[in-house]
Amino acid sequence: LRTAIHLRPRRLYAQPGVAEALAPLVPEERFRAFRLVSGVDPREIEDAWIADYELGTLSLFDAGDAELDVERRFLERASSEAAQKTPDPSLVHWSGVTAGAPSALLRLEGRFVAIAVGDPTLVKIVRAYVEKKLKRSPPALASLFLAPLEPLVDAAPLSAYAVGPFRGDSAVVYGALGVALGARFDGDALRLSLHALGVFGEERSSATSDVSEFVRGRLDTPELRALGAGSIVGTPEVICEPAPATDPRRVELERCDVSATLSLAEVLARLHG
Repeated sequence: LRTAIHLRPRRLYAQPGVAEALAPLVPEERFRAFRLVSGVDPREIEDAWIADYELGTLSLFDAGDAELDVERRFLERASSEAAQKTPDPSLVHWSGVTAGAPSALLRLEGRFVAIAVGDPTLVKIVRAYVEKKLKRSPPALASLFLAPLEPLVDAAPLSAYAVGPFRGDSAVVYGALGVALGARFDGDALRLSLHALGVFGEERSSATSDVSEFVRGRLDTPELRALGAGSIVGTPEVICEPAPATDPRRVELERCDVSATLSLAEVLARLHG
């Protein structure tokens, strides 16, 4: 696993004011186009995961009443499609080629649809979980450097995870071993929380100041300045503390928590200005 994104669109769009706030960024015609291609309106999805691996991408979501439409759209886009035998009639497994890339679809009736692009093995792994052939294998987010971070953002309607090591021009980037990001909407405010596990700063006592300096530097990029100084409400808060022991090799790690609030109206105004 390299990155994973967890979306709860139905919960997000059920929040007062969110649909109106996001309408300039994602107008109704975008949703119609998405449904035309995929077979489902993303706002009707309760839970969706998009995971990026070295050889491919896996999307897993509950399609509700649209699950058959999703399957039909997949078969319309795919070439050389072939049905894979399953022992359970409620479990449907297709493989094919989509836009030149190997692809596969797995549908468990009334539960979920999984689509893999680039590496059909990813769908086979999901199927193995359904058939309880991998019940002893831990899920991806149970890994050493993500498991302590998942509870910190799991309740957010938008969350993302990444596994290091990361490439970058900063010791802070190199030092991160696992990262989790959560995004919540509160009226006009977009509240972001980022949590990282790793080794930050030349000394443990300097982790907070080193990460704070890194955050300030990233907020001063031309791209973010284009959004306007008013986009960020207040100064991002950074707290770094020793992390509970998670590594059997007893590597001493820190957990750094960064929180920031953005004015969604200001961001959208700048984007459309």
